[in-house]
Amino acid sequence: MLFGKTLVALATVFGLSAAAAHNNGRGTIYFQAGVTGSCGKTEPDSAVIAAISNTFMKGQANSQYCGRKIKVTNVGSNSGAKGKGKTLIVPVEDTCPICGENDIYFSLGAWNKLTDNSAPATIIIDWDFV
Repeated sequence: MLFGKTLVALATVFGLSAAAAHNNGRGTIYFQAGVTGSCGKTEPDSAVIAAISNTFMKGQANSQYCGRKIKVTNVGSNSGAKGKGKTLIVPVEDTCPICGENDIYFSLGAWNKLTDNSAPATIIIDWDFV
């Protein structure tokens, strides 16, 4: 009986822990313009990549987050971008130095997939590391 209660308690703790990892923020487009990102790669604007905030990257070249994948959902936009409900898995390849903690910059390639090729704007996003 005690084992069962302990197992339920552990499942609850781990379930809450996983839920706490969920992030809400804003997303927008950025252009690499041939510049090498903080993860050491030079990518074309057509690449499907993301830049996350310095809160995660901590100003480090080759941060532990470089190459990690994030699953992003476009929750909608108040500035005209389309693609509400679209989801994309995208690797982190750069730092967004001016982003809020849970905001993400998307390359043109990623932006087009998330927004049905919308003009530059801002979208509301939900995201998690996968």
